[in-house]
Amino acid sequence: MSAGWPPLVELRRYQLHPGRREDLIELFERELTETQEAVGLRVLATFRDDGAPDEFVWLRGFDTTDPQARADALQAFYFGPVWAAHRDAANATMVDSDNVFLLTPVGDAPSRPAGDAVRITTWLLARAATADEAAAAAAELPAAQCFASADVPNLFPGLPVRDDRAFVALEPGAGGEALAAPAAIGELVTGPPHVAMLRPSHRSAVLA
Repeated sequence: MSAGWPPLVELRRYQLHPGRREDLIELFERELTETQEAVGLRVLATFRDDGAPDEFVWLRGFDTTDPQARADALQAFYFGPVWAAHRDAANATMVDSDNVFLLTPVGDAPSRPAGDAVRITTWLLARAATADEAAAAAAELPAAQCFASADVPNLFPGLPVRDDRAFVALEPGAGGEALAAPAAIGELVTGPPHVAMLRPSHRSAVLA
């Protein structure tokens, strides 16, 4: 496992109603951070997307790849009193919350990115990268923390995850040239990547 990251990570991108992002961030940071962590859900980072003012991006981690343990933790939160108290307010900000990849960290990035911005690049793949392919691709991007689609079933259908496969690179800083697809997965890439410049919200755990 890459240093500083749990073995299973959700990349969650929410489409929000116009002008509601700050409302969701305020609610999330006030009510939905420590309360998730209390039942074993790790809020790793929360972001504003510079290029998409009505999108909220966040990373949530799990300390095990056991799909049932993940489902149990999600069950504890989403059927618990905190979400019951705040779900209507949270859901009122959202158009769609199903754009979610379930990932595993790969490579030898020494630590989580630090700074006031990150760039995240997501390549969709024709199939899941093998462990060797993912490791080789991560080695081509030594400045980035990389993630590959996890071979873990989603046992909590109330929160869908995407069926398509991806490879994701998270880099510190928002400048410089866009990343080219690593050669190790080049033949699997199905089109241009999705690239976003992200800035952490006030209480982001990854980027303080």
